[in-house]
Amino acid sequence: MSVTARKYGVNVYCVSYMINHLHLYGTMGSRKNMVGFVREYGSVFAKEYRDDTGVAGGIFSRPFGMSQKFDTKKKRSCAIYVDNNGVEKKVCAKAIDYRWNFMAYELRPNPFSERLVIRRAGKEMRRAIAICKGEFKRGRYLKHDLLRILFMRLNHTEAEQLTDYIIQLYRFIDHRHVVEYFGGWDNYLTALDSTSGSDYDIREPFDPIPDTIYRQMSAIASSLGYKGKNRTCRNITPKERSRLIHVFRDEYGIPIKAISRFLHVPEDTVAVSWK
Repeated sequence: MSVTARKYGVNVYCVSYMINHLHLYGTMGSRKNMVGFVREYGSVFAKEYRDDTGVAGGIFSRPFGMSQKFDTKKKRSCAIYVDNNGVEKKVCAKAIDYRWNFMAYELRPNPFSERLVIRRAGKEMRRAIAICKGEFKRGRYLKHDLLRILFMRLNHTEAEQLTDYIIQLYRFIDHRHVVEYFGGWDNYLTALDSTSGSDYDIREPFDPIPDTIYRQMSAIASSLGYKGKNRTCRNITPKERSRLIHVFRDEYGIPIKAISRFLHVPEDTVAVSWK
């Protein structure tokens, strides 16, 4: 998104990447820019996702929508709504603690990892940083296959450091624009803790399923041996899929809709599947 936003002159003020959707608040300049930005970002992500997982067909599905904000009150509410998505989906207690709305990176260079001193880093870490810097300077996004190679050679501490480094390197979100609506960071953080915000201009159906349930299914699947590019929940046999559905649905009581999303299969398939 960082590369595409720069290409189309899109100013992004808030964004939240969730497990199965995203929210974005910004200015697009023109309808042509908006259409180009959404089309290119979506197509690039879909291609990378298909190559990474082996899933065929469409990746994005309705509902999706857009609304324009003109008065300051609606802009404030929209910003809170976007940044608080992690709280609403129960993956964090406070918006500032959610890595994937990128708020914390406005306040610290490495909010989710130990301080990185490049000259003291290991060989593989320095190599990974050099490659990422090179791709950024060339105006390229980091492909999934490249990221997998870079991260597989790092330990957990280094992986967290590299994640923070990449986010800072490609950072394109201007939270300062939003903070000005509230008169400073302290006021904005207080507002985030006090209300969830809203965007009633977009008719988004209520989804009671917390995002933590997808993490739970991922952990369960990994414990059963489904991990690695050639051993994922999406490229298994029908018999193995039925086994996973049985475990998720009957042993852990996970909702059918959540299992359907996680395994990319129709809800009817989940409902009638047997071990």
